[in-house]
Amino acid sequence: MTRVMVTGGKGFVGSELVKYLKTDSNEVYTYDLKDNQDILDSCKLREFVKTFDPEEVYHLAAQINPRSSEIDRKRDWDINVQGTLNVIDAMMHHGVKKLVFSSSDAVIYPKSNYGVSKLAAEEYVKKYSSSGDIYGRVVRFSSIYGIGRSGGAINAFINKAIAGEKLSIYNGNSRRDYVHVSDCARALELVMNKGMELRYSYNIGNGILYTTDEIAEYISMLSGAEIEFTPDDTVVTFGSEFNTNLLRSLGYRPHYNILHGIKNTYLRSL
Repeated sequence: MTRVMVTGGKGFVGSELVKYLKTDSNEVYTYDLKDNQDILDSCKLREFVKTFDPEEVYHLAAQINPRSSEIDRKRDWDINVQGTLNVIDAMMHHGVKKLVFSSSDAVIYPKSNYGVSKLAAEEYVKKYSSSGDIYGRVVRFSSIYGIGRSGGAINAFINKAIAGEKLSIYNGNSRRDYVHVSDCARALELVMNKGMELRYSYNIGNGILYTTDEIAEYISMLSGAEIEFTPDDTVVTFGSEFNTNLLRSLGYRPHYNILHGIKNTYLRSL
C-alpha cells in the first residue's frame, strides 16, 4: 500500500487525480484549501505530513490565474513560490522523497507574473533535487479540459452553447495543446513512477496544437451554437512550443483525441 498526498486534491485536476489514484494499492490523502488546509500554513502542513507519513507527494495547489497574478503579484508569488517551498520543507523535515510538481507552459516564455512564479518554483524543485533532499519531477500543463472546469476555451464554449449563447471569438488563430483531465491524471502517475528527476520537465498534452477557431467550430457543430467573431480577431498568435516526446517516451498515449474529448465533455455537461 503506497501512501500518497495530493495538495490541491479537491481542485479540477486534483480531484480527478485522487479518483484515479484511489485503488487497492494506494492510500490517498488530500491537502486542500477547501478543507481549511493552506500550503502557506507551514506548521499545519508539517503536522499533516507527520501524521499521514506519505511516500509520494503530488503538489498541485497553486494560484493558477495569470490575470489575477497581474493584479496581486505578491499573493501569486506567496502561493506559487513560498507555498512550494513549504511543501518541500515539510517533505524534507519528515524524510519524504518523491515529488511531482505541477507547473505550466506559461514558464516557457514567461510574459505574466504567474509564469515567472511557476518558473521560480520549478527552480526550487530542481535545486533541492540536485542536493538529494527530494526526488522531484516537474510537469507542465497546457490547456486541460473536462467536466468540472469553468475556464479554458473548450469548457467556456461548451457552457455558452448549453446556455444558448453565441461562441465569441477574440483571437481565433491562437493555438493550444488541449488534453482531457483524465489523460492528465494518468500522465501524472506515469511521471511519478517512471519519470526522471532533475534533468527534464515533462509537458502534459497530446502533442497537437488546435486553433480557437477549430475548437469553436466543432462545438458549434455539436450544439448548433452560433459563432460570433469580434473586431479583435485580427492578431495572429501561435501557441507556445510544447513538445510531448519526453512524456511519450514513458509510454504515455492519450485515451481522448480532441473530437472524442470535446464530445464526451459536452454530452456529460447537458
